[in-house]
Amino acid sequence: MVWICGRNNKKGPLVLKEDKTSLKQKFCYGVGHVFNDLCIQAWFTYLIIFFNKIVKISATGTGYIFLSSQIADAISTPFIGYGCDKSLSKRITQKYGNRKIWHLLGSAGIALIWPFVFSPCLLCNEESPDWVPVAYYCFFAALFSVGWPMVEISHLSLIPHVAKRPKDAVELSAIRSALKLGCGVFIFLVTWILLEQSKKRKVKSKTVSPDSLECKELEKQTLEIIELQREATLDENEHKMSWKKWFKNPDFYKLVFIYMATQNIVNLSQSYFPMYLTETLHFQKEAIAYFPLMILISGILMSTGIKHLNRYFSNKVLFSAGTLIVIGCSAWFYFTPLAHRDMIYAPTIIMGCANSIMIVTSLAMVADIIGDDKKSSGFVYGVCALMDKLSLGFIILAFQENYPQQDSTSGPCGEPCAFYLRGAFSVFPGVEALVAFLVVVFFYHPKKGKNVKRRMTVLGEEDVVDDETDFAVLPFLKSTEV
Repeated sequence: MVWICGRNNKKGPLVLKEDKTSLKQKFCYGVGHVFNDLCIQAWFTYLIIFFNKIVKISATGTGYIFLSSQIADAISTPFIGYGCDKSLSKRITQKYGNRKIWHLLGSAGIALIWPFVFSPCLLCNEESPDWVPVAYYCFFAALFSVGWPMVEISHLSLIPHVAKRPKDAVELSAIRSALKLGCGVFIFLVTWILLEQSKKRKVKSKTVSPDSLECKELEKQTLEIIELQREATLDENEHKMSWKKWFKNPDFYKLVFIYMATQNIVNLSQSYFPMYLTETLHFQKEAIAYFPLMILISGILMSTGIKHLNRYFSNKVLFSAGTLIVIGCSAWFYFTPLAHRDMIYAPTIIMGCANSIMIVTSLAMVADIIGDDKKSSGFVYGVCALMDKLSLGFIILAFQENYPQQDSTSGPCGEPCAFYLRGAFSVFPGVEALVAFLVVVFFYHPKKGKNVKRRMTVLGEEDVVDDETDFAVLPFLKSTEV
């Protein structure tokens, strides 16, 4: 909290400037999810093509591997969210922070399990029945999907604690999104370099100081106001939302769907993009690196500009715009013929911008509905992630079970496969974006929280200062931190 003490105007009013999150906190928060992002970028982008084309597991078997990971994620997520909101011990919580402990445990778990996910089956041989590799990878996929949400939920639930202003929450989400996309850039650049070595081959198997007297009085007044604010905060915490209260809030369900739809759109398109490129449009295999790279770079550029757009447009407006762009790009991808496949460069770049807008604004809307009720942030993010993971798992399984079986594990995909992948990659994400748009525009009207009124005495005069007062336009000369 910064208090203004005027030197040249000794009778000037005391002005309160708004707290803001420091650059150091923003940076440290941003890099806290990098390892998780590196793993998940490779997971969603190359899981299907790895198991189908390299390990040679059937389409249905691949679906069950993905479903096992999503079910493990969905089951563990509520417990992780609940655990993040509860103190492990008073000493640990005061010294390190409860959410940091969950973050550490999750990161260590992923580091141990990840090497087994994208490596040959250690229990398999040429005579092993088909269910053995499926069960093997299901086991490690499930373990990975317990460690991954530990990091994700603990990291997300830190946003309301780190952000001191609503716009800080937007910026933290933007930084998180930009670094997530940056991790994807790293993954795809490495993939591109490796695949470039065999450019002509397609994807196949096996491959302040003030006047003393006046400022002493101001400092005294400052401490009085801080105490009043602390008492107001304690009073608010007595009425914090419990899980029962959240379930009685209609906006909670709408927001869960908005978050779920956003994640489904991004992850579905990411998962089926490589197959769409190689099997439907017949691009060479290095395309599965540079096309996702284009999406990520455009997303990074967009995420850096969202905080500026947020000055003029609400999260609701920006999210709606993002869904409309996704719908347009989905139609573009669907109707692009093989003979004009180079037309997809433009929608690929635009799609990256739209994905970034939806991810950042959906996270900001979740932070908005939590508001000052920070003690239940883990529960809210936990429920959002639960629905996201569970729905995505069954969607992928349904897609894989209905995948045309001819040439699904070897050789070029026939016309039925090409047409099916065109629909899986573009139609379903477009439809889900349309439903999300309708929910946000016509049904999601969140009630604004009541602002806390602070009564402060300045030089013998009483003023009531509202939280929404624009302190930047009030007159002041010098500043000091109290």
